[in-house]
Amino acid sequence: MSLFGSLSVGTSGLRVSQYGLNVVAHNLANVETEGYVRQQTVLDTAGVQKIGGNAISSFQVGLGVDPQTVRQVRDFFLDKAYRNEIGRESYYDSQSAAVDEIEQLFGELQGVAFQSTMSDLWVSMQELAKDPDNRVTQATFIESGVSFLERATDIYKELNSYQHDLNHKIKDQINRVNEIGDQIHDLNIKISNYEADGRENANDLRDERNNLLDELSSIVKTDYMELENGMVTVSVEDTVFVNENQCFKMDYMTVAEYRDVHGISDPLDEGADLLMAVWPHLGGADVFDWSSVPSATANSDIGGLKGAIQARGDRIGKYTDIPIEPIRENFATDQEYKTAVAAYNKDAEEYNLTTEASIVRRTQSQFDQLVHGIVTMINDTLCPNKDVDTSGKQAATVTMADGTVRNVPKGVKVQIFDAENAPIGQDKDATAGTEVFKRKTVDRYEAKQDITVTFEDGTSITLNDVQLYNWEDEIDNYSLYTIGETEVNP
Repeated sequence: MSLFGSLSVGTSGLRVSQYGLNVVAHNLANVETEGYVRQQTVLDTAGVQKIGGNAISSFQVGLGVDPQTVRQVRDFFLDKAYRNEIGRESYYDSQSAAVDEIEQLFGELQGVAFQSTMSDLWVSMQELAKDPDNRVTQATFIESGVSFLERATDIYKELNSYQHDLNHKIKDQINRVNEIGDQIHDLNIKISNYEADGRENANDLRDERNNLLDELSSIVKTDYMELENGMVTVSVEDTVFVNENQCFKMDYMTVAEYRDVHGISDPLDEGADLLMAVWPHLGGADVFDWSSVPSATANSDIGGLKGAIQARGDRIGKYTDIPIEPIRENFATDQEYKTAVAAYNKDAEEYNLTTEASIVRRTQSQFDQLVHGIVTMINDTLCPNKDVDTSGKQAATVTMADGTVRNVPKGVKVQIFDAENAPIGQDKDATAGTEVFKRKTVDRYEAKQDITVTFEDGTSITLNDVQLYNWEDEIDNYSLYTIGETEVNP
């Protein structure tokens, strides 16, 4: 090799060293840059020159070294694992935030724990039982009842308010998902154009894209694949989100709008304006699969957005959401009991899938059940009812004195005021049957009159001069002794 050839080899070494130093400097300059990945110079031989040979081998001289490329020091499989786990962390962070909020509501509201209000009501009930004719104990009991219901109402309203506050978080996260999708699509085009000649990698642009994929994976469950042209296709919850051509954005709609779009017939409640995440390009299909409770086993407990929606629930929880296991003695035949058990099992499965799985809705339902139980116990003590039939037969209709026919919901027992066992009031008329807690729009009893009860087996009975109890119907919110529909009887 000539002298100039040897100098050329040395020069290539210096040139590559300078190139490597530039890469090191770039790494050092971006130590604090979020999402930056260390870059590494890959070297290759510049070729060889044949200078002779023999029968056994050829004689070759190297021509130096050339920089082949600058690559990112990144592990594809670790990326996948990290993004999966950061999504799972975000899911449970959303759940944990809901639990913390609920604990604060019950632990202290306006400086008083709800447990204290419960204790005061219990003590006043015991004192009233000892001396029911004492006007002081009566007044104390009423005052405790008012305080109990006011505190319960405040907490229930705060739970409902928190549910709606989560709407804003859900809306912001959906908007952010769409922003990330647009940015990934734009970066796909830039990276593909930059790397089209195959000479250089768009490492800094790739860092931006990877950073966006990290953030996206914390919000929703993602899957992605890099194509030969440098673009990545992204799926969210097994639905294509970003491809080579566009970003398929998600959107939100209220529960009421979702039911209308999909033809779902369901009584609307105060939760009808809660938001759901949907795919507009798929006809408003739900982004998430709620056919099973999210779990680590199914790898479905991923994404802060899903965690927030599940923690919030899709409606306001009430005590009627909690199924009641049927008791054999309440049914006339074994077949009726088996039918009731089958219906209960179906309701229990639905409860576990919806109410039980939602932290806020479950708390609302269980809290409403607690208050409903206390209200019912007190009212039934002061205004006792009795069944019109004790054989377990299901009533079909009740015909009132004016000819009005009322249909009896399945599972509801027709009851009337039990005047014989009712305590007498302390007013001048010695009025019996005055409830402490009343429904806002529905009286406890119908006016005293003759009624005819017809059963499903075709038999009927007529009762004279009785007060029909206005039963609670789960599809008629105004008929329920829920927290929102109950007030203290003035």
